[in-house]
Amino acid sequence: TGRRCSERTFLEFHHIRPHAKQGPVTVANISLRCRRHNQYEAELVFGPHQLRSSGGTPAAGP
Repeated sequence: TGRRCSERTFLEFHHIRPHAKQGPVTVANISLRCRRHNQYEAELVFGPHQLRSSGGTPAAGP
């Protein structure tokens, strides 16, 4: 909707380049997201089917 997320509590770490896709485990590769936006971005990268079948956590692929 073009508006900034107003959530300020219960934030989650978001890997800018996903760790499951060989993203580095560094502070520079982390940003904060609310649960809803972290899940949304994960679905964009891994697809909703992949997340549902693994219980919400993306598994490293081949």
